[in-house]
Amino acid sequence: MKFAYRVDGRDLTLTLEKTPSGYRARLGDAVHEVEFIGVEGDQIHFRLDGESVRARAAAGPGDRWVALGGRTWRIEKAQAARRAHDAGAGGGQVAAPMPGQVRAVLVAEGDEVTQGQPLLLMEAMKMEIRIAAPRAGRIAALRAAEGATVNKDDILVEIT
Repeated sequence: MKFAYRVDGRDLTLTLEKTPSGYRARLGDAVHEVEFIGVEGDQIHFRLDGESVRARAAAGPGDRWVALGGRTWRIEKAQAARRAHDAGAGGGQVAAPMPGQVRAVLVAEGDEVTQGQPLLLMEAMKMEIRIAAPRAGRIAALRAAEGATVNKDDILVEIT
């Protein structure tokens, strides 16, 4: 899986490869072994290159916040990824930001929604991700049901 992000004004590409114990994460020239341990309260516990790490993460419509080691980063989709995402959002399509499973659908076809209103909840890599409306409108189509497994960029909801 490949993800493009902008962190502190720098465009970065993160590539995750599944391994028997977790993931191999490539970020620029750096390669790290990541093993997910679990979630405890609002913290994600994992091993990074064998060292125990705890972090907090929150998701918004288009960006993520990560607190780790006394520092907080705003992580947003890189400009190229953001342009593709925004083109879909402008057309009223809401896509999955990463592979995962739909845990809850919070709207129905025909519902009026406001910008930023939660549409559904996904689980990916043991994290809950809130998928919000990129703009106000009416739900024209729900393309994902509760329990469905989705891929990155699958269209989940259409808003008119």
